[in-house]
Amino acid sequence: MAGVAFFRGSDLLSAAAMYQISAKGARAPVEAAWDALAWADPSPAGAVDCKEDGRGVWRLDAFAETQEDADACVAIVEGTSPGLNPRIEKVAERDWVTLSLEGLPPVSAGPFFVAGSHAIAKHAPGKIHRRHKSTPLRVSIVADSAGGYLRQEIEPVP
Repeated sequence: MAGVAFFRGSDLLSAAAMYQISAKGARAPVEAAWDALAWADPSPAGAVDCKEDGRGVWRLDAFAETQEDADACVAIVEGTSPGLNPRIEKVAERDWVTLSLEGLPPVSAGPFFVAGSHAIAKHAPGKIHRRHKSTPLRVSIVADSAGGYLRQEIEPVP
């Protein structure tokens, strides 16, 4: 199933370390490896993606929380598609939420100025009201500590 990603959200939100397992090859063996990782129960991968990476070249990416899970992913890939040569790389620890928010600029939409809390924090609320002559709304994505799910909160800026 090319171009489809599988995520176990709660695992990815809480992971302190992350390992990326990558392999390139022809479409059929890459998709077979994707199927094996995505449908394993339980899967050692927290996320699996498969996509075309060039003319006739397909790429498999899987993410695991521990070295042992990464090794298990490699074993599944090699067992399913022996022609692939998967490699493991430790993902550098970063504040992924902050990095994602940096790519979301504020938007003026009719009578509203919609911005994330990261953008509003950079401006004084009074300046937002005057400059945009609109009702500012703050959009926040909040992680639910109980289940690891994300939820969206929209509220007016005081």
